[in-house]
Amino acid sequence: RCEGMVDAVPPVGLCQLAWAFAASDVHAQGLLDAVADRAERSAGSLGARGLANLGWSYAVAGVFPEGLLAKVVEGIHREGISDRTPVAYAQQVMQLHNALRLDAPATGLAVRPEVVRACADLLRRHKPYLPRGDGAGHRPPVHQWASSCLHERVSRALRRLGVPHENETFINELGSFVDVALPQERVALEVNGRIHYREGRSDAQGAVLRNRHIMKYRHLRILGWRVVTIPEWEWEALGGDPAGEEHYLGKALGHARASRG
Repeated sequence: RCEGMVDAVPPVGLCQLAWAFAASDVHAQGLLDAVADRAERSAGSLGARGLANLGWSYAVAGVFPEGLLAKVVEGIHREGISDRTPVAYAQQVMQLHNALRLDAPATGLAVRPEVVRACADLLRRHKPYLPRGDGAGHRPPVHQWASSCLHERVSRALRRLGVPHENETFINELGSFVDVALPQERVALEVNGRIHYREGRSDAQGAVLRNRHIMKYRHLRILGWRVVTIPEWEWEALGGDPAGEEHYLGKALGHARASRG
């Protein structure tokens, strides 16, 4: 137990401590409570980015200490959003905004609409593509991005099935991208590699999605989207067989469509 040690942690260390637990998917309620109490008292010495880090950490943990989060929101409003704002900060602000309105509306806390719009505009310009090099260590200009190989294979299979879809689609109401979207049907497909799972699992044995991804999918569903997750190992097990890939996607989409009612 380390709750009793929190008072000895400097303010910036509180941000790092909360983030470490959230990023590691470790839920320690006593520690979170102690950090929230101390951070609320120390909020004046924390910058907006440290506060946003704290707010994101508690959102991922599904814990909403109103006193601390009120200070977080105030700091975000003072900081504002500009073209020089780091993308990671804008992502944290957007995800906190979604958590407050979709998971914890009873707190009455909200990020101002103009800040949300500015975050969305910034994030929309930064597609989460992986740069494709030329094999010699050279990367293309930042505007020339390509999806991961796995993602591309899923998209090709959808095209073979004649399923209209969009790759790396920005969901305006979420302020985030999804790997593949069927906008007319409000179905989102997320292609999940091992980094999406706790302990980097690469098989179905004990695989559990990281809390940050669980939160994203929960928010999509609250907003009326159907989410299809495609684990890397399931797709790789198909061995590149076109018929197998088409059957897999047809079945997954069938379940998603059937769940609409």
